[in-house]
Amino acid sequence: MDRRKIGFIQGVAYAAGLCRRFGSDSEQILKESGITEEELRKYVDDYDLQNLGLIEEEED
Repeated sequence: MDRRKIGFIQGVAYAAGLCRRFGSDSEQILKESGITEEELRKYVDDYDLQNLGLIEEEED
């Protein structure tokens, strides 16, 4: 996958994660982007995955 597509995935995940974190609906953003959960898990960092609710927040 090229860097541009990976950057798009990361940008959408960041935006959708912040929407979800602050109480807005992020489902529509992800649905319309066409990004799969597999792509999210492969290219997105843990911070954004936590905001999206795809992994549990780590406790110190």
